Amino acid sequence: MIREWAANPRSYRPGEFLDARVTIGDRIVSVHLAPVFMGEEFVGTVSVFRDITAEVEAERSRVEFISMVSHELRTPITPILGYADLLLMGAAGEQTPVERDFLTAIKRNADRLTLLVSDLLDLSRIESGRLEFSLQETHVDEIVGNVLAGFQATARERRLLLRSEAEASLPPVMADPNRVVQILSNLVANACQYTLPGGEVVVCARVEGGEMHITVRDTGIGIPPEIQGKVFDRFFRADHPLVQSVPGTGLGLAIVKSLVEMHRGRVWVESEPGTGSTFTFTLPILPVDQMALRQRGPRAGRKRLEARAQTVPPTHPKPAAPARMGQESR
Repeated sequence: MIREWAANPRSYRPGEFLDARVTIGDRIVSVHLAPVFMGEEFVGTVSVFRDITAEVEAERSRVEFISMVSHELRTPITPILGYADLLLMGAAGEQTPVERDFLTAIKRNADRLTLLVSDLLDLSRIESGRLEFSLQETHVDEIVGNVLAGFQATARERRLLLRSEAEASLPPVMADPNRVVQILSNLVANACQYTLPGGEVVVCARVEGGEMHITVRDTGIGIPPEIQGKVFDRFFRADHPLVQSVPGTGLGLAIVKSLVEMHRGRVWVESEPGTGSTFTFTLPILPVDQMALRQRGPRAGRKRLEARAQTVPPTHPKPAAPARMGQESR
């Protein structure tokens, strides 16, 4: 990068710099490096070194604390839900209407707490790099069909039209199928929750610009322009009455964004209030040489795919050499 600036100063873009974390003994140092020019002549670089050991250790402690608390909370939640279900089924005799209302409230809030704990566990695994993640040949059309089949009962209950517009003969992608199901399920669930009866939810999949684009489009309440940049932030929930009436943690879209980025993909939203929202994420298409290997034999292809899977870093990778830096829940 520095050689490129020196050889061709015009290649430098304003605001461009190098950023990295390096380990020096038992200290972690953040390094920022930027070029210095006089006119169009490259004269050198200026570097800023900052000891961030305390910040890194505090962040690590925070992630470990969230993970520990989430695991500890999950233990008592399971019997609470189990006994609430048994009582609602009449295992201890018939309840009065008031008693049944109390039990229903216990179960509803325990379910909400279960969702929160599950989201916190996913987030802590992503941040610590402990999330199970295995890249392999994945067929998007099959995933779309399975996810939509799982939401048909919800769509019927809410009187929604749920359908697919996935293109035929889509090429396979390089992805973790379980995580793609998690991403798509979250987006479809949001679309169903925030679309009024009589509306429509459509899932599209197409190849565009060498990537797989998967889109979830709804005719729901939409998202105001001023908060569209916040929907992928942790714990963010819009103030719309329908959003506030639906149990949620505000972590779903933050997890979606992290999982998509772990696939080297992108995710974004386009929306108009009162018209609906369109969430799109991208996945890398399986390289042609990998498809050829799969056709010749599964064993050879599997070795190459597993090797590629091992190169995927966690969201917060370990300190590495300088890398070039470039110039978004319901």
